[in-house]
Amino acid sequence: MKDKDGILQNLGRVSGVIENMAELIQHIRKIQSIESGKSNIKLEPVPLKESIENSIQLIRKRLEKKSQHIRVEFEEQDIQAMAEPSSLCHSVFSNLLTNASKFSPEGSEVLVRVTQRNSVIRVDITDQGIGIPETMINSLFSFTNETHREGTHGEEGSGFGLPVVKKYMKFYGGNIKAFNNIDGIGSTFTMTFVNAATNNQDNVEKSKTEPKQKRKPLREVNQ
Repeated sequence: MKDKDGILQNLGRVSGVIENMAELIQHIRKIQSIESGKSNIKLEPVPLKESIENSIQLIRKRLEKKSQHIRVEFEEQDIQAMAEPSSLCHSVFSNLLTNASKFSPEGSEVLVRVTQRNSVIRVDITDQGIGIPETMINSLFSFTNETHREGTHGEEGSGFGLPVVKKYMKFYGGNIKAFNNIDGIGSTFTMTFVNAATNNQDNVEKSKTEPKQKRKPLREVNQ
């Protein structure tokens, strides 16, 4: 019976890896299409509270399996960032929260903190996990370097999730950095976004200051 349970558990892991790889291939194809100019990514104001809550629901089963909790703190509830809604939820936040769970022990907490300063929105995702090896921290967002690691429960991964996140953050006009926490427990991923409120105001001010083009007089056409 134990052997059967072990086989089923391993099959579940393999199935999860295959599913993740299929999603990863789709993301990479989309990124290549955007970078080649064959398609574009439409940025719009995205309510971060809704996007983060939706991404938490996507990984709810993973969190429950390890009895983990995600705490979300907002400086203001209605903060909106310039991004593309689907990729932000399904590729950026869900990927980072999955990693936070993956490398953290049972019963631990992940903190998501959202703040804003003028034109910049900052999102910090802090876990209580095993941290990032110093030899790996500078290559986390690279497609060419090996960054694959097993999670605290032996969870598998491709090692390409974070490079995908980095690409999307660049498309949004933002950035992402990672570092180990100063207390030696866990790591923090810090993202910066363009504040949608400030971006819209800048566009309004720009339209006010730009000189209006004079209309050319209509030419009469004799029939």
